[in-house]
Amino acid sequence: RHLPHQILSPQQQWRHHNLMADDNPNKPLREFVDAILVRPIPPRDPPSRKYRLMEDVDAFHNDGWWEGVVTKVLGSSSEGSRRYAVFFRCSREQIEFDPSDLRLHREWVRGDVWVTPLDLSHSLRYALHLSVFGLNGCVLV
Repeated sequence: RHLPHQILSPQQQWRHHNLMADDNPNKPLREFVDAILVRPIPPRDPPSRKYRLMEDVDAFHNDGWWEGVVTKVLGSSSEGSRRYAVFFRCSREQIEFDPSDLRLHREWVRGDVWVTPLDLSHSLRYALHLSVFGLNGCVLV
């Protein structure tokens, strides 16, 4: 997950900044996570970034960032910016997003660098996917 957080102890207790506890909607959700899943927040895309058809992106939806692919570049929204249709392979849904809810998809490689899919070979990309997420492909990134 690439959610804003703060590590509170060596046991990897995770405190979310944008997810709230079920029992108290004013209290940030806290949970324990495996250290291998903890990654820094990926770099932000510039506000002027224009996404292309078939480009791999992460879209902020249902309280998390989900991997998808741009399937349509749509006209302007009420704020004057473009909108994008993103297809999620896992759920087979296509949803429209403003650019502020998108970012270029990146993989966290070797525990020290963010890399775009274009910078990864196909075999390395597949091996990374299987090692972290298994065969079903559904992943909150």
